[in-house]
Amino acid sequence: MVLNRPDRPNHAVVAFIAAPQVAQTGDAVPTILLNDTAIGIARAAIREASITLPDHMKPSTFIVVPSIPKTQSAKANRRALQALLHSDIDIDKLKQAWATVCRGNEVLRTCFIPVAALQKPIHGCENDSGILQVMLEQHEVDWEYIECKSKSYQQNLHRRIVALQDRHQSSYFQNPPWAITIMDDFQERTMIFSIHHVLYDGTSLGYIMNDVCCAYGADARNRPQLRNALSLLLPSKKASLDAQEFWEQELSDYADFDVPSWPDLTGERTSPERGNIRRFITETVPLSVPTAQLEAKTAELGVSSVASVVRAAFGHVLLSYPGSSGVVFAETLSDRVLDADVDRTIGPFISVVPMPMSSNGTVREVLAEQHRLSTKAKKHRHIHAQVIRKLLKKERGESLYPALYLHSMLPTK
Repeated sequence: MVLNRPDRPNHAVVAFIAAPQVAQTGDAVPTILLNDTAIGIARAAIREASITLPDHMKPSTFIVVPSIPKTQSAKANRRALQALLHSDIDIDKLKQAWATVCRGNEVLRTCFIPVAALQKPIHGCENDSGILQVMLEQHEVDWEYIECKSKSYQQNLHRRIVALQDRHQSSYFQNPPWAITIMDDFQERTMIFSIHHVLYDGTSLGYIMNDVCCAYGADARNRPQLRNALSLLLPSKKASLDAQEFWEQELSDYADFDVPSWPDLTGERTSPERGNIRRFITETVPLSVPTAQLEAKTAELGVSSVASVVRAAFGHVLLSYPGSSGVVFAETLSDRVLDADVDRTIGPFISVVPMPMSSNGTVREVLAEQHRLSTKAKKHRHIHAQVIRKLLKKERGESLYPALYLHSMLPTK
């Protein structure tokens, strides 16, 4: 459960590492050697580590951390994750591996152009505020090799990340918003992969890094392409209108709710000039009963999924903060479940849907309503955030949702 945060960070930094590990500056970090033996060891370690992590956080020779959001100052504090490349790694060969993966995956050659910036109108595109997604035939990897002394390492890395963010944001992502940076302090080399969330989901990051490993060993992977996935996922005009009509009806009672301002749930004190630094806050709650018993009790309550019970509990926790009788939070849905080829494709296959929650009714009635909404939301998952903002009468710049709910079924030993 993640409270008071954007649904996804503006940027992510991915470190090339064999197993998930957070490292502070100066800490010793495991190295990896890109050969078949090391790759096998790394994947085995990842499978072991992944058992305790939700699906959207599972590593696959990568670590993801938020970088500096657009709304924060370039001087905002942030935490960096470090990982080292083995000294035997051939940098030119590694760069060629990234180029191979880029050529083989349309999503890494995808950029975005505002319709208003075009000199000629586009057939079928009537909204000047829209964004066109363009897949380039060729794209040169944004690659930079930085040599610096240890004392200026963090400063140079910070400058590179900020420069990437500013360049991509200022150009509306007219170049594919991802890059590779090699930091060399003459003793150790670190590779950093930065990518904007418009191009990926958690599964994609694993695919990308595994494909780079394979390409480094001259074993190029062949994956379904983004345009094929989009042809399966993008809704028809009728489906879009049906989704808008559905959410208009479901959210009509929530638009005029007089909900108090949401409190800062982090419990941290920050000075006004410093600003807030957004972080994930996680808490593990082990089950006190076997899963089978929990599922049986859920069935007795008239719903078919444990997720409906957990979602309802999450909603009631949110309602307790402002003391309101209703709230609309968000839930993420993976589009990968819709098609086997989509599940193998690199891309941002996540839908974010509103989830209205009311405290009115008995426990059974609340659970039944949450189950109904969840089932319907899967059908009407393709709804633009701008439409939801209008339906909820939210001002531009105002947080659309107070919280984001994710539910992942973990593998069991």
